[in-house]
Parts: sequence; structure tokens; C-alpha cells
Amino acid sequence: PLFDFAIPAADAGCHKGSMPPFLMAAQAAGCHVSQLVHIGDSISKDLLGALRCGARCVLLTRPTHPLPRADAEVALTPPADGAWWGEAAGLGEASSLIEGWDAAPSPLASPEGPGTAWVAAGKPVPWE
Repeated sequence: PLFDFAIPAADAGCHKGSMPPFLMAAQAAGCHVSQLVHIGDSISKDLLGALRCGARCVLLTRPTHPLPRADAEVALTPPADGAWWGEAAGLGEASSLIEGWDAAPSPLASPEGPGTAWVAAGKPVPWE
């Protein structure tokens, strides 16, 4: 299998994008949430949910079957931050992105965390 486990938000008793599924996933994996990589296709529910919890995220773009995104959803996209999140066309590309993260030092080694560029740009952080 591609994944060891999955924790749907409904199984965690909450809405998608909430913190409990990410925290439950970290517990199930026996790691800190910052060591998780969440893969999803929603900016507001997957990408921002993962970043809010301190997990990395791969946002699937699926160019052959694109997900229509409303302007309000697209406006929530945080600035590019290759240390915390990236876009991938599919799971193969996501795997390559994750391998690159595995080879790099943890972004938690610095005092800056997810959203630093967003705050520096003077925008309110939507995941706090």
C-alpha cells in the first residue's frame, strides 16, 4: 500500500481541516506532528489544516482532472514555502517532493515555522 494508515476527519469526530485528525495521525505514527506529511487537494481543508498543526503538506493539483477552485479558496493560498508545502500533479510527484524533504534539514531547526513568509508579507495568517 502507498500509505500505512488514513484518519478521515469524520473518524476523528470533527470537520476536515481541524486539528484532531493530524494529532491522531501523529499519535498513530508514533511521531511529532511536524514529522507528518499530509497529502490532499483542498487549499482550505488540506493545506491550511496541515500547516495550522505544524505538519508539511503536498497539495495535489491533478492537471488531468483539475479540481475547480473558487477565487476565495485560491486567495487563501499561502506564499510558496518549499520547506513546508509544495504542489504535485500526482502521487509520484508527491513522493519525489517528500524524498527531498527527507534529505533536507527540518524547517523546525530554525525559529521560523509555517507561515513566516505569509506574516512577513503583512497578511493575516488564516491558520491561527
